[in-house]
Amino acid sequence: EGFVSNTDGSITVWDEADLVPVALENAAAFVVTNKSSWLNQHRCQSAPRVTSWCSEVNSSVVVEPVFQDDDHRVTIWFRGQASFPTLDSGRMYHSATNNACVLHPAKGFNCFDVPTLARLADSGSSASSRLHQICGLGCIILVNLHWSCDVSETSCHPEFRISRLDTGAQGFNTRAARHFRDGTTSEEKRDLYKYYGMRVLVLTDGQGYKVSIVAIFTQLGSAIGLLSIAAVVADFLLKNLHRIDAKRGDLYKRFKIEEAPNVAAMEDKEIEILEHTLDQLEGKLVDTKAPPASRESDRSDVMYHHLKG
Repeated sequence: EGFVSNTDGSITVWDEADLVPVALENAAAFVVTNKSSWLNQHRCQSAPRVTSWCSEVNSSVVVEPVFQDDDHRVTIWFRGQASFPTLDSGRMYHSATNNACVLHPAKGFNCFDVPTLARLADSGSSASSRLHQICGLGCIILVNLHWSCDVSETSCHPEFRISRLDTGAQGFNTRAARHFRDGTTSEEKRDLYKYYGMRVLVLTDGQGYKVSIVAIFTQLGSAIGLLSIAAVVADFLLKNLHRIDAKRGDLYKRFKIEEAPNVAAMEDKEIEILEHTLDQLEGKLVDTKAPPASRESDRSDVMYHHLKG
């Protein structure tokens, strides 16, 4: 509320219906379904030297429907557009195909009549629910135009996701006043109206996509690189598994790594025994007169095959 101090020292009170007109919002709409009215209100003294409107809004006032359910043919046309400049800067998609209103549930719809929109928004309603049952005291409905577009295609139609935001018990209403002066007495008067209705909020979101050969090969290269790293990581974990499970952890390491004895520290007799074992396994004789370098190589081979045997 607000007030004005008059020159005679009196105060005139103005309420929200006088000060705040019905708002016009971007990406929103308000459709009146019911109303209450207080006509010919006039100024009266509510306190010493304070004047206000002589009647107040109370619960006894009857809420009157603006339209009957069957006659409420107000249609809301949702016109949205989407573009994805990082994928294709020159392409724009529109919900209004051929600049025409297509009524739900026809293919490619972008228009709803008010009763249908109310039923779609209210999860507890059915096809037989009436508008005054769903939105009698007003309602707040969110309509989300969700785009999912392949930018290589020439057309894309949004998905309409409709939900109700209010609880139903409180609803939504707004007030407006019409001021005038009595033609006979010139007394200041007003008609006060309280409008109940459907407040519709509109949001737009979405995503665009397209096939990219460069991106495909980039992902494949990354996958191959990750596979190489995976083998190294798995090998490291298995080698050190004995620190977690002493019973089984050493098995992988024993089969993965073969530890050869120190050949340089072996006696000649031990080397001859190993060479003889190798000769029996391969079915051939070893030239005992081979040069020392070759002999050292033979010893390594003997140790390897001995361990393999």
